[in-house]
Amino acid sequence: MRRFLLRRVLSLIPTMLVIVTIAFVLVRVAPGGPFDSEKAIPPEVKADLEKKYGLDQSIPVQYLSFLKNAIRGDLGISMKYQGRTVNEIIADGFPATLAVGSFALIWALLIGISAGVIGAVRQNTAWDYGAMGFAMLGISIPSFVLGPLLVLVFALTFFWFPPAGWGTWRHLVLPGVALGTVYAAYVARLTRGGLLEIVRQDFVRTARAKGLSERIVIWRHVLKGGLLPVVSFLGPMIAALFTGSVVVEKIFATPGTGSYFVDSALNRDLTLTMGMVVFYSAFLLLANLAVDIAYGFLDPRVRHE
Repeated sequence: MRRFLLRRVLSLIPTMLVIVTIAFVLVRVAPGGPFDSEKAIPPEVKADLEKKYGLDQSIPVQYLSFLKNAIRGDLGISMKYQGRTVNEIIADGFPATLAVGSFALIWALLIGISAGVIGAVRQNTAWDYGAMGFAMLGISIPSFVLGPLLVLVFALTFFWFPPAGWGTWRHLVLPGVALGTVYAAYVARLTRGGLLEIVRQDFVRTARAKGLSERIVIWRHVLKGGLLPVVSFLGPMIAALFTGSVVVEKIFATPGTGSYFVDSALNRDLTLTMGMVVFYSAFLLLANLAVDIAYGFLDPRVRHE
């Protein structure tokens, strides 16, 4: 197990380096600059600004300087949000994004796994058709459509949850459901398919032949192997939940990092864009590492490859 963990951890370093390098080059070679605007600024002022942020140096020198500071945890100063560092902006916005993303992840897993188990145990019955119908409906409705519908029904009609804003756990529910429902549908289909494949194995028939109840067979023997496709899907799902929440944050006025990420690209805020790329890349790589570890525990064959 230690060798398995060591291989996974060491593989993160070149992956992170490739991501940062590609992002840095793309940001620098893209047309336009952080100080370009409709209202022209004097050349001497622009030269002073570029010197302040190190843009007057060659790209290799800028890259090495950024890499050295990033290793120390310093992501620089925003070029558009005057007086604010990238670290401060991320620290202000990411807790909200993390809370919404975590709620959406839990929602997706609870609803998706439950629907998948019901569909597999009650195969070709009304329960199965209902669960898979829910899955198809969830896949078909995007979050930017589901979000306003949830606000209309649960905020403006029944007044159960606030329509927007931030402050209490009640503000998490609607954006979390809007963000996680699509992925709950994928989890349901993966769970059903994985369980149906395992339930036909010889060891499951042996467990039933021993007189074990259906509930014990499902929970002790079928579910562990049947959830392997879901565990494999966790990595892409976490990436999509935590980086694709921009629309949901806009709909529900959530003060997360999604709007900062989009605005940094639109404003050509080079330091903020790169800081977001580094932070999100590190976060998602660590999340995928956790998924790999979980997969290794569920399937011992992976640890010995």
